[in-house]
Amino acid sequence: MANVATAVGRASLVERALAWLIFLHYLVYEVVYFFYPSVYPTLGLLSNTWKLAMPVGLALVAGLPNLNLLRRERAVLSALLLFGLFWWWALVTSFGTPASLLEWAKLFPRLAFFFAVALLFCRNPRVCVATAKLMVAWALLSVAQYVVLNLVGPLAASSFYAWGGQRAGPGGVLGNVTSMMFIPGLGSPVVRLAGFWNEPSNACASLFACFFLARWIAAVTGDPRWRRAGLICLMGGFASLSNAGYVALAMAVLFGAVVRMRLETAVVRRLAVVGFAVAMVVLAVLGRLYIAEHYGDNPYLRAITGLRLNPDEYLDGGLNMALGGRITLMVDAFEMLRQHPFGAGLLGVDADQSQISASAPVGWLLMTGPIGLLLILSRDAWVWRAFARDGSAEPAVRFAGQAFVVVAVQHVAYGSWMNPLYFILSAMVLATASWRRRGILPAAAGNRQR
Repeated sequence: MANVATAVGRASLVERALAWLIFLHYLVYEVVYFFYPSVYPTLGLLSNTWKLAMPVGLALVAGLPNLNLLRRERAVLSALLLFGLFWWWALVTSFGTPASLLEWAKLFPRLAFFFAVALLFCRNPRVCVATAKLMVAWALLSVAQYVVLNLVGPLAASSFYAWGGQRAGPGGVLGNVTSMMFIPGLGSPVVRLAGFWNEPSNACASLFACFFLARWIAAVTGDPRWRRAGLICLMGGFASLSNAGYVALAMAVLFGAVVRMRLETAVVRRLAVVGFAVAMVVLAVLGRLYIAEHYGDNPYLRAITGLRLNPDEYLDGGLNMALGGRITLMVDAFEMLRQHPFGAGLLGVDADQSQISASAPVGWLLMTGPIGLLLILSRDAWVWRAFARDGSAEPAVRFAGQAFVVVAVQHVAYGSWMNPLYFILSAMVLATASWRRRGILPAAAGNRQR
């Protein structure tokens, strides 16, 4: 069977079209302009129609023709079955509430999308690689946009308020600047890279994930230029100044190091990487408190750690304030869970407590109960298993797994474990592991990317 490095250059027009459809579906869930359909009803109608029609159409065109692969791809089959069980359990928790039933119905296109991309990527590596290239190219464009914004100056870039926040440049072409920080001691605001994402933490996770995706592309195609592109994505992720993103990156590095330890002879180097990753997690979680206590007057350190409020407020709030109030939200969630032990339904959260659902595990625990959360974790366990089992011997699997870990961990703070980016990366991990077992990824091609 032809390996990816030789086959990817011969992608047909149909294969490129499929990659573009998957990429556009990813954008519909990531670009902030699609988040406010009430501002532009026509755009809202088009995006909602796309969210329903595209996954179902892709499942019919690219999923069902590859249905026979499920006899071989046991991990994909198991993940899909567990996803299906979760979908039906969500119906049980939402039954009797029309609004919740509507939200339940919206889960079906997500199941269809995961079904389609997982089977398509397993069958056709060229579509998978083409999709990854488009995602990395979008990340590079966002970094270029950020550079132009800083050259022009955020306050001189004709910024205006629209689509739920502040946008810069003519028509908002320079992206989302709602989260720029005004810190005493600095003459101009600190712009956090957000691009067209809803907030910097989303941008940060996507850029860090694209750092690993670029390394994945280099591993499967043998083109080292993508590794350099990945470094640009990495710098862009740090420019987002997101603590959640820093934790996600550190966890990806940590899991990657642990996976490699099985075959790594340079144990000291691996332990150093693990130590660095752990230190980075601690710094991201406790850095604001440390800066508030010892360097509260340093505007540059405050900018790097995102310390926008008065340092005394962080010291008074302690760890809960450093974590953005998430400890309080978790306590509220468990209090509500006592009232709804099997889940409050997909729209069962009171309006004044809607932020509880911003965290994927806490949100699903509250809405679908422990059973629903266990089903989601069991679904994703097959992705983690492929990462741990095949990532030690094949760098391409490890890079795909690290990209997945970045987004999975970021969704613990802000996300759903249910958007196209999450499913695309999950499918890439499962597909790359499948390619390795089928001999599409020769060891020689992967080892030089270690």
